[in-house]
Amino acid sequence: MGKVAVEISPKEGIFRSCNRLLTGEDNGASGIMVEKTLKDRELTAENQTIRTLSEKREQNGCKPVEIVSRLTQSPSMEVASLTSIISASIGYLVSMEERSPVYNGIDMQSERGWEQIVRG
Repeated sequence: MGKVAVEISPKEGIFRSCNRLLTGEDNGASGIMVEKTLKDRELTAENQTIRTLSEKREQNGCKPVEIVSRLTQSPSMEVASLTSIISASIGYLVSMEERSPVYNGIDMQSERGWEQIVRG
C-alpha cells in the first residue's frame, strides 16, 4: 500500500487535519467543480473510462479511511461508514447547488458558503 502523508497541526487538530485529507480541501473551489463534473459523468455515462474512474475512486477512497482509522484508533468500518455519509452529502450539495442556491440558510453558490461547509 502506498503512503499518504497527512500533517497533523497542533493548532488545527486531528479532526480538521483528517477532514482536509478526506475532502481534498487543498484543491480549492476549482477542484470541487472538477470533482462535480466527473461524478456527474459517472452517473450518466457507461463506458470503460467511467468504469476505470469509478474503480480508481474506490481504491483512492480506501487509503484515507485506513489512515484516519489508524490515527483515531477507530474501527475502519466505522470510519468508512462516516466517510461515505460525509462524501455522499457533499456530493449531493454540489449537485444541488445549481437547482437550489441556498441550503439550510447557506449560500451554496458562493465561496463563503462552501467555506462555511468546510469549516463545519
